[in-house]
Amino acid sequence: MIKAATIDDIPAITLLKLKMFREVGMEHMLLDGFYSRSQKTYKEFYKSGKAKHFIIKNDIR
Repeated sequence: MIKAATIDDIPAITLLKLKMFREVGMEHMLLDGFYSRSQKTYKEFYKSGKAKHFIIKNDIR
C-alpha cells in the first residue's frame, strides 16, 4: 500500500537517504550533520506544506 508520509516517518526517510549515500560510497558528499539537519528541514517543510514523501507499506508478513 502506498501512503503519504507523515512527520513521524521523517527519521526513517532521512536514514534511508543516508544509507543510500553510504551504499554507493558517497557519504563524504553530505554536509556535516546531514541526518539531524535534514530532519529539521523536512519537518519545517511538512508543517508548511512545501514537501511530501510517499512510502510503501508492505502488509505481507
